[in-house]
Amino acid sequence: MNRNMIDRLLDPEDREPIVMFNERGEEKGFERIAIIPIDGEIYAILMPLFDFEGYDGCAFVFRVNAVEGRIDVVEDFGIINRVFDIYEALAAGE
Repeated sequence: MNRNMIDRLLDPEDREPIVMFNERGEEKGFERIAIIPIDGEIYAILMPLFDFEGYDGCAFVFRVNAVEGRIDVVEDFGIINRVFDIYEALAAGE
């Protein structure tokens, strides 16, 4: 079955890397760390599976837009911090 990236990203059973393309058209794989819903929005924490100079070991927060079938990197530090705070609380079992 050929499913789109959003369906795969939101499927908790799908453990395969999420593949996106950079501005040069190169495939880049990401590991799904968590899906965090906040105030009607869905955010994904993704870890690159490739060398990302200056960001080794860093995960990124993406806003999931299921209607448009795309995800966008979040640059707002307030949202990023909130997503990671919720993730850390969930991981700690709070």
